[in-house]
Formats: sequence, structure tokens, C-alpha cells
Amino acid sequence: MHVRSLALLLCMTIANAVSAQSSGLDGRCSAHGGDAHPCLVPLARNAGSIRLPPRTSIGPLGKNPNGKEFVLEDSTVMQVWVTDYPADGFAASGQRFRPDSMSRRDTTVAGRPAMLVTLKLVPSEGAPTFVGSLFVTVDSARTINVTVSTATSASRDRTLHWAAGQLILPRS
Repeated sequence: MHVRSLALLLCMTIANAVSAQSSGLDGRCSAHGGDAHPCLVPLARNAGSIRLPPRTSIGPLGKNPNGKEFVLEDSTVMQVWVTDYPADGFAASGQRFRPDSMSRRDTTVAGRPAMLVTLKLVPSEGAPTFVGSLFVTVDSARTINVTVSTATSASRDRTLHWAAGQLILPRS
């Protein structure tokens, strides 16, 4: 994977997240009878599911039928979609961002191969945005892509670690 491609896809994710926050969302996890039970949201293409906390807003991921956007109670935006292969690039429109502090690491999630990419995006004006993506290979035909954008690197890293633990993958 090329660093420029990754930076471009991360920038696109940020632009989409900002525009999606202003659009209507199609659902919300709710607390059951006052108890805070997590939601279990199935992922596209039978790639597994993800546990989400109560009061998470759930919406479409643009026109992507294989993805969802989640806005957690603390306003963290998390996008999850399923593809044949890990997402290979980042793109952006709108405000100009300068990528900074990018890293890429191979890892595993639930015994499956995965890749973690983190990036600090610095706009021409305003505060930086911290973006992270996790690409988990379910099998030869499905990859779960998780992207988060937050206000701090610590929040981004914490959210990615948490999201990896919330994925429930099909048995191999």
C-alpha cells in the first residue's frame, strides 16, 4: 500500500464524516428498560457483527450498501464497511489537510490478519483531526474496514483498540 494512497483515503473519510454529521441518521441504539445494554449490529456480507454502546447513532455510509456510520455518545465518528480487499487509499475533498505522524502496523484481531493505520491530519486552519483505520481480513473474499476520527491521538487509539474488541467474526 502506498503512503499517499492511505493519506488520500483518510482525508476522504474525514470529509465524509464531517458531511455525514450534518445529515440525518437512520437509527440509534437504545437502552432497554433503563439498563444500558449494547447493540449488536450485523455487518454486510455476513462478515460478522459489532457490539455498540447504547445511544450510538447509526446511519448509512453514503451510498455504500456494505457500510454503516456510527456516532458514539462522545461524538466519535466510526465508519465500518466490508470489501473484498482492505481499503487501498484515502481521498478528500473540501478543506485541505496536511498528513502528519502517519504509522502502519500489521497485527491480528481475533486471530485474523489485520492492519492498523493511524494519521494526524492538520488543516490549513483549525485544530488537527486524528484518524485511524483498522482492516481485518475475515477470509479470502471479505475484509472489515473500520475508520475512526477523533479530536486527540489518545482517543483515536483507545477507540480503535475498543472497536477491535467489539468485532464478532464468523468462525473460520
